[in-house]
Amino acid sequence: MKILVFGHSLVQGLRFPQDKHEYLLESWPCACAFEVHEEFVEAVKAVKPDAIVLCIGTNDLGYGCSANNTLADIEKMWNSVNVKHRLGCLVQEHHGPEHKLFNTMYQASDLCDAYVDFLVDSRAQGFVSDDDLHLTSDGQDAFALAIEGYVDELA
Repeated sequence: MKILVFGHSLVQGLRFPQDKHEYLLESWPCACAFEVHEEFVEAVKAVKPDAIVLCIGTNDLGYGCSANNTLADIEKMWNSVNVKHRLGCLVQEHHGPEHKLFNTMYQASDLCDAYVDFLVDSRAQGFVSDDDLHLTSDGQDAFALAIEGYVDELA
């Protein structure tokens, strides 16, 4: 299966084994959902994936967009493409009320076949870098493993 992993900076540096599936990464650091709609559609057209992993929304919330607006922007992205499998990623660096609301709303929606719910809530696991925003190499590996588990279920 060909998998497009599209998202903000948390997609950068993810490493996947290529033996079962072909993973292609499109990373837009500092991106918000409303900013990369065209790039998303173009990437899907170019790659023609069997499945999409969409990891976006955290920056939107961090820049003050509401959970409602963020979810509406993500819904526009999903509705712009036709793909067999849709996988939404919920990577929460901070657990403020808007993040929790967004998480609940996204999971309650029917936008995706499944949700990779990868909550980064502690440096104790060694998953969060010193900037408190990004994943360490161990965090990236754990996140990639979580994504791969969901992709295997879809295959």
